[in-house]
Amino acid sequence: MSENENRAELEEFIKRFVSECHQKNYSGLAVAMPADEKKSQIGISTNYIDAVYLLRTVLHKLQEVTGISSILLATHLALSIAILDIDASRDEPIEKIDSALLEKASNIVRSYIDIQLAKTRLEEARNFNYNPILQ
Repeated sequence: MSENENRAELEEFIKRFVSECHQKNYSGLAVAMPADEKKSQIGISTNYIDAVYLLRTVLHKLQEVTGISSILLATHLALSIAILDIDASRDEPIEKIDSALLEKASNIVRSYIDIQLAKTRLEEARNFNYNPILQ
């Protein structure tokens, strides 16, 4: 089989997977990627919140299999994504990134955490101050 035939077959497999997930009301994630990471095929059958829970479950299962903390895996993933947001051409592992770039990436991740924390605190304050009797 040629590479194009393999790719077409893989694309069809992923489309069937996503379709089956939708039919059965499942959240699903299918990823196939060669070692060079350039020709990945991805199929996702879920909404944003379900995708978060699905990825969390995958990280937790990886923790069970590898013994490596899922929090460490998620942190590593967040930093890796932030590095790619800074410089999409980066392809070296995070261990090979210089401290200046890693610091920029960690500031990006930290800012997202701070934003989420602020939103949660605001929502809690709104809920706490709500008094149906006074309304």
